[in-house]
Amino acid sequence: MLTTQQVEQFIRGGETLRVEFKGETRRQLSDGDIYEAVVCLANTEGGVLLLGIEDDGRVTGASPRHGGSTDPHRLQAAIFNNTEPPVNTRVSVHTVNGQPVLAIEVDPYPEVCATKDGKTLRRVLGVQGPECQPFYPHQYASRRSDLGLFDYSAQVIEGATWDDLDPLEFERVRQTVRRLHGDAVLATLDDRQLAQAMRLVESKGSKLVPNAAGLLCNLLVHEPKPRNPRLTETARRIGLVETTGRGIDKIYIGQLRYGRPLPDYSQSDREGVRLTLRGGDASLAFAAFVYEQDKSGKPLMLDELLALNQLQHERRIDAAVVGTLTQRGEAYARGVLERLVERGLLEPKGEKRGRVYHLSAGLYRKLGQPAAYVRAHGFDPIRQEAMVMEYVTAHGRITRGEVMNLCMVTGRQASALLRRMVDGNKLVSRGSPPRWIHYEFPPAK
Repeated sequence: MLTTQQVEQFIRGGETLRVEFKGETRRQLSDGDIYEAVVCLANTEGGVLLLGIEDDGRVTGASPRHGGSTDPHRLQAAIFNNTEPPVNTRVSVHTVNGQPVLAIEVDPYPEVCATKDGKTLRRVLGVQGPECQPFYPHQYASRRSDLGLFDYSAQVIEGATWDDLDPLEFERVRQTVRRLHGDAVLATLDDRQLAQAMRLVESKGSKLVPNAAGLLCNLLVHEPKPRNPRLTETARRIGLVETTGRGIDKIYIGQLRYGRPLPDYSQSDREGVRLTLRGGDASLAFAAFVYEQDKSGKPLMLDELLALNQLQHERRIDAAVVGTLTQRGEAYARGVLERLVERGLLEPKGEKRGRVYHLSAGLYRKLGQPAAYVRAHGFDPIRQEAMVMEYVTAHGRITRGEVMNLCMVTGRQASALLRRMVDGNKLVSRGSPPRWIHYEFPPAK
């Protein structure tokens, strides 16, 4: 059952495919309106129906449904008895901003749902945002396919015959099996045996008739979809895909270990997965560092790579940022960050609740960015001497060029700053001027 805090979060998040608002300032919703809204959610992905909330998120309050109040159990029973198949819901009443809000939780259903009078709807993204639209019979197959209850690729194609399949494509499959080390048995079968083994045909009397999977595999222009089991099984046996669910992790790690941007799945939709891998120059220093960790027997996990990759761009991060990156929450992210601290790759700053993290001095040196450590560690631009002192503390020495880069000053200004610090006995110069000179702390007395 939802809590009032969860209801408030849904209101702040606005309407989505899984959250619908229904206001009652103009008129009280009828029982039929509620049944239709429930069916609409059940035919999509399930979700929450909030009565007493306007489309713009204003809390205006729900009208009492049973005399002077609303009986959640009574409304739940009415929904169950007025939908087909009967839809189970969880109904609760909450007070938000002093107004009553009625929350109805709806689970997704494995079959098409309708009101008792035969009305079917589903929630879609319309021109004005999420809305309920009629759900027509010809769309039912797509819905069942989404739920894994209908395999379009197993359907026989009317009018198709064995001769419609290209013999050259069967040979191409055998070559692919050998090249990718797929199911070796497939490479030994003749065309008919191969088609039957991969379930690309259906038996119709004494004839073999292609199904949708057979035609699609021979066309080789269709995006494979997990909801088509026969296509998935065919691709797996050939060696084109795996079924262990590690593909996305491999793609992320492949990008991150070379210091490249994260893979972009933003163009994916319900019809297919579309991936963009952005190129550009790899960070050879970061790749060498990751290789060192692998070689030492302490390889970096995906979540750790995500945190380190973010720090190359942001300098500082906290558990909330890493929680979003890993999609596992702040508590888990805090554990990831503390493990990196223990390995000497990060340094924490601040109290536990508001703690932030940045790369350690040692890791910045390995990445060839020693000056970045001081900036990440935090400084007051006016206090240039303090910046130089902190740099020398972290790295043991500093040159004029490094002062220029660290403090973002000219060569003349860097020289003047170093002279002041030498005159003040804060630093001593070492080496042969002008090329090899550097500065470090005076020897202890």
